[in-house]
Amino acid sequence: MHYFVCIDASKIIFKGHAVITFIHLTEDAFVTLYKSLVRCHLEYANSVWNPYRQGLITDLEKVQMRATKLVITVKHLPYKERLVRLKLPTLKYRRIRGDKIDH
Repeated sequence: MHYFVCIDASKIIFKGHAVITFIHLTEDAFVTLYKSLVRCHLEYANSVWNPYRQGLITDLEKVQMRATKLVITVKHLPYKERLVRLKLPTLKYRRIRGDKIDH
């Protein structure tokens, strides 16, 4: 039997933005807080509703883009370089990796 799960992506994206309210942080503190407080909302039920539209993928990634700018030492860097410095993968990469693990 197949079940249809309806998850409102805009609510997930809004919640991701709403959680990003902490002040500017050190790199280590940011990564710890981000992984435990923000990313879990962005990846909620990912295996079920895996975003496939480019607009949703971009909106989800924008949350992480905004969040990484809170780290003063990497704020001036381009997004990809911020991710490398903070040792964070893109959300799209995590979704693809998770799909491969699930199968």
